[in-house]
Amino acid sequence: WMWLGEIVAQTNAKLDKDATPFIKEEMHEWLVEEFLGYETRIVGKKEITTLKSTTKLLKGEMYFYMQQVDAFAHSHRMKLTIPDDSEYMKLKERENQ
Repeated sequence: WMWLGEIVAQTNAKLDKDATPFIKEEMHEWLVEEFLGYETRIVGKKEITTLKSTTKLLKGEMYFYMQQVDAFAHSHRMKLTIPDDSEYMKLKERENQ
């Protein structure tokens, strides 16, 4: 959610003055749709399609998702805070060894 706040702030700073600013929840939904997509499941006899949940991702899946969000932000010249002691940074360093 820290990244969402940073992305929203940097995105909103670039908007035209008449544009509606983003909020974290909307940006979260946009990024999930962009990088994770939807899942379809059967509930009773009904098929329900919803956005995938980041809370249900495995560690590796969450790391991959965060890499995509990081790359997206970088490609749009946004800066994200990545604490040295964060799980993301530890996994990133392990991958680069």
